[in-house]
Amino acid sequence: MANNPTIAELVAEVLTKTEEELIPWEATAEGSVFTAPMGGSYLLRVLEMSMKTGSSLYRLQIADSEGENILSANSVTYATVSTIYQKARNQALGIDRAISSVLEDLRKLKK
Repeated sequence: MANNPTIAELVAEVLTKTEEELIPWEATAEGSVFTAPMGGSYLLRVLEMSMKTGSSLYRLQIADSEGENILSANSVTYATVSTIYQKARNQALGIDRAISSVLEDLRKLKK
């Protein structure tokens, strides 16, 4: 499937807003799926799928208010989807805060 300019623009905007921490990504019961509500009618989902080869495929999806997937972009066609996944995961799980806290504690350690 060739790059669709409109989907490419959407993926780029999701990346930008994720980097700016303006999208409220949340963890789900499924460990490799993160979601964010959009405008009350849609839900962004970003997920990691393990392939038989051992590599991962990342997918960005938009679901409607009934949970029906209406759009899907993957990291094969849109490479930045993997970056969106990593940044959404970091935000949802508070990984950056955890790293900062551990680093701070490590720096306080003395012989």
